[in-house]
Amino acid sequence: MDKTHGSTGDKQSSNTESSACCCVDACPKDLNIWCGGFCWAQELLNTVNPTRSMYPDDDQHTDTSPLAPPPAGTAYGTGEGISKRRLSPKESCILGCGCSDAYALEEGDLASLTEKDNGRRKLSWLKVAKNAIMRPIDWYFELLWRCRWFTVVIFAVFFALSVVWAPKLLSVTAIEFAAPKGTLGYDAREAFDSLFEQYGGTQTEIVYVSRNISSPDGVLSEYTENFTYALLNATKYFEMPSWVLDFQSFYTLCDIGLEPIGQGLVASDNHSCLINMVTPVDQNSTSNHFIDYIDDFIRDWPSDPEYTIQRTGQSIITADFLDLMIISDAISISIAIIVLLVMLRSLVLIVIPLVNLAITMATSFALVYLLALAMPVASYNPAIMMAVIVAMSIDYSLFLLRRYREELLNSEDTQEAKRNAVKQMLEHAGRVVLVSGSTLALTFIGLVLLKMGLMTSLGLSAAISLGCTVVVNLALTPSLLLCFPNFFSINGIFPFIASCRKKPSIPTLEEKMETQKKSFWYRIPVILTQTKTGLIALIICLIVLTPIIALVCKFTYTTDATLVFAADLPGMECLNDMMADFPPGVLYPFYFFPVNRINGSAPIFTQQYFDSSQELIRDILDVSNGRVEPTGIRGISYLAGSDVPMWYASGMMDPTNPLYYYDYAPSYRYLTATMMSSTSPPSSALFVVDVNFNPNSKETDIWIADMVDLLEGIKYNGNESSPYSWFFTNVMVDQYFAARGVFDNFPLMVGVTCAVVILLAALSFRSVLLPIRMLFTLGLTVGWVYGFAALVYCIITDTDLYWFPPLIVFSVIVGLGVDYDVFLFSRVTEYRMEGYKTDAAIRNGYYNTGSVITGAGLVMAVAFCGLLISKQKLLQQLGFFLVLAVLLDTFVIRAVVVPPLLHFCKALNWWPSPLPPADKEEFDQYDQKFSTDDLHMDDLATQPTTPSQEGDDGQPTTHKSHHKHHSSSASSS
Repeated sequence: MDKTHGSTGDKQSSNTESSACCCVDACPKDLNIWCGGFCWAQELLNTVNPTRSMYPDDDQHTDTSPLAPPPAGTAYGTGEGISKRRLSPKESCILGCGCSDAYALEEGDLASLTEKDNGRRKLSWLKVAKNAIMRPIDWYFELLWRCRWFTVVIFAVFFALSVVWAPKLLSVTAIEFAAPKGTLGYDAREAFDSLFEQYGGTQTEIVYVSRNISSPDGVLSEYTENFTYALLNATKYFEMPSWVLDFQSFYTLCDIGLEPIGQGLVASDNHSCLINMVTPVDQNSTSNHFIDYIDDFIRDWPSDPEYTIQRTGQSIITADFLDLMIISDAISISIAIIVLLVMLRSLVLIVIPLVNLAITMATSFALVYLLALAMPVASYNPAIMMAVIVAMSIDYSLFLLRRYREELLNSEDTQEAKRNAVKQMLEHAGRVVLVSGSTLALTFIGLVLLKMGLMTSLGLSAAISLGCTVVVNLALTPSLLLCFPNFFSINGIFPFIASCRKKPSIPTLEEKMETQKKSFWYRIPVILTQTKTGLIALIICLIVLTPIIALVCKFTYTTDATLVFAADLPGMECLNDMMADFPPGVLYPFYFFPVNRINGSAPIFTQQYFDSSQELIRDILDVSNGRVEPTGIRGISYLAGSDVPMWYASGMMDPTNPLYYYDYAPSYRYLTATMMSSTSPPSSALFVVDVNFNPNSKETDIWIADMVDLLEGIKYNGNESSPYSWFFTNVMVDQYFAARGVFDNFPLMVGVTCAVVILLAALSFRSVLLPIRMLFTLGLTVGWVYGFAALVYCIITDTDLYWFPPLIVFSVIVGLGVDYDVFLFSRVTEYRMEGYKTDAAIRNGYYNTGSVITGAGLVMAVAFCGLLISKQKLLQQLGFFLVLAVLLDTFVIRAVVVPPLLHFCKALNWWPSPLPPADKEEFDQYDQKFSTDDLHMDDLATQPTTPSQEGDDGQPTTHKSHHKHHSSSASSS
């Protein structure tokens, strides 16, 4: 052997693993790095020849520590075929090595050492590098092991504190759709809030009283009168006596001489009447308490078979909606837990997901409650947070606990084996949870880019939920397993039955190999990793998916609120009954008002205003094409379906004019007081439009669009010579502009999300091609799901999609796709780094993860099926998107598309990361000679060399890549 150059006698050093790096993944290909204090190269030297020292002259160096660095300026010689030299500054810079005592082994030395291992184990530089890289995992595991009881106690304390704050979240939510800046809706809302403070922050709760049989008196009877005054008195005894700002009914308006206005609250056939209660829009529990208070009052009021009393209103309908969402989530949790029990086949392990769910929900809700104190949080956030937590927490629990069970079933029943099972769980499944959770949290944060307050709060709430889910699963789950190893290692779905607790015997290597050969999860990748069949599978998938993806161009959305609220909700049933007797728009009236272009504070009660408003009203009636009746418009210049002349209006306002004492004059003055702006003097005035179609319906979008075109046309706001700028607003207008604003920003969110996926995938696996392939498969999933949704909802049923689900599910689809992709690719990478050929790594990785991914997909699909069976179309659409995405990603993308793509890309899947030589087939893991690959390096020094590991000439046996050789070796062993 040439000791000067460190080459081996058989000259194999030139084509062996010479590009090794023990500390980092990327380094100059001619270096094998040893770094004092943090490297495995010295350990490798000691393993081969424990008497050897890293120093060139042992007589001159007294420190015999195997990892002690040599003195500065030491001249490095050679010995036993090993030569060393100090790293140059350039090499240290390239490697990013922060140690001052790093130096290199010359090319071929590590290969020589490998051969000196007498064939017991092929010690590649990559195994050395892998062990060095895994040190953070070792550190984290040791920390958990030392602090396991402390960790459990800390989470218990957090849970105890969180359960105090978590329920308060439900009482500080609200629904406010803010139109984006620069739109007519935004300008209208800003002007309305500043001019008409009496309307700001208020909402109307309606009690609807109807009489079931015909009577000369109709609904205006003693029963109705007694109920009206009793309800008025009851509001004064509410926890906040001043909560009801205005109480309007036929009887109370008649008491103050406003009978004409009171008649407007009675149906034309005298069959029913309304009681309006104006209350504040708040973000605390008072509104919900008031709804419960009114429900209790109506329930306790003496019933009469002739009368029906119902209640409705925006807050009432929303409260009913949220109750149903929580019920759907509860159903989903129950179903998902049952499926998880079947997958894990261990009743005791189910305790961990249940504990994780409880702690994650409590902590997330408590943190979002603190967030709600600083910014508005949507009323639907808690329900969506519950869905995200249930889906991802159970998903992550399945990944972790399945790996834990797998390690237990393949090891002896010892405490050390149980502890090692937890470590292996964290090392492999824990990485998947970390990458997946981080990606999904960042995609939810991307909702901030939609520039809408409630979407921002939803994105932050979901990200907080994901963060808590990841922390709980990666910290509490292993801590519980370490604290109670004997309890959680009990086998069986029914552990109280002795036969179920019996641990299955550890299968032999031959049995494992036969099981894999017969497995469905092995046969599928065998077919798909063949060039011809893989190409055919890809072509078939693209042929099937492409026409569906093309339907994305047919995708339309609506703000139709009937899709949000189920028709059988108590509040919606009342609203539907009301629409038979009153204009449907009475619950959501549209407010039109002007702002003087020249002098915004100029008085409004002028002939100019009367002329301009009356002209606009005629145009509204023309453009509406029957969707607004003349009697549905009221204002100071227009009443009862006709214009109010300026001289007539002035007379009813002037005490010196005889018209002031006309029968309708008090009602007109009351109306004027409510319609004029709160500025002094009044500089604007409203006129109210009640549409004769359901304001929650799809037709609202069309009518609002017509009004926007009218007001922004050249006749009004587009005409600089016009004296006024006209605006209109209500909650439906806010939602209309908000929906269009967020969809305008949706492409930006998609772009940023894709960039995040690329960055995280590239950093996690140090691969250039992986994120590109991941974006391709995610694009197939997203395109197919959105295209199929367009086919079902926009073409077949013609109901359109509510604007909210497509925005939310994008982040979820991306997160789930990354979740399963990372889980599969991590296992494939694990095998490839152990020296398996690419196809063998794909087959083994697929075999080990196929059932887990399928199980996780089924758990998610079953969990989301709770949304599909909901009576609310919004939840049905959410469930449709999510279930379809999960099933497609699980059974088509991950199962059929990804394996051929990995097969065709070969080593490019990991480029530019260095790879070890690929010379193992998939069944080499069951060969006795290579079954020690998972031993730690510090075990190698104590492993004896057996004759069976040497060839006839006494040299180490070289590993061959064909399976036939392996089988014969195994049998001879």
